[in-house]
Amino acid sequence: MRLHGGRIRQPIGLFIGSGIFAEPFSEGKYEYEYYSGYFLKGVAYIGGKEYFVITPAYVSEKFQGKFPGSAIIILSCYSM
Repeated sequence: MRLHGGRIRQPIGLFIGSGIFAEPFSEGKYEYEYYSGYFLKGVAYIGGKEYFVITPAYVSEKFQGKFPGSAIIILSCYSM
């Protein structure tokens, strides 16, 4: 999985730390996660493309399970 990290700016202008830019934004996809605040719509700093951004709360509360034989690596200037 290829991910990009970045700072999250809320609509009111506050930064809330970091997030994972996971995949291009698509209206109607991940509705529960989006409307519950776990996923946000982020805009790439260069190019202006919209992405789903996975928030730190989603990682803390929803990432569960075992991944035998796997290495999970996230590298970013703003990794969580």
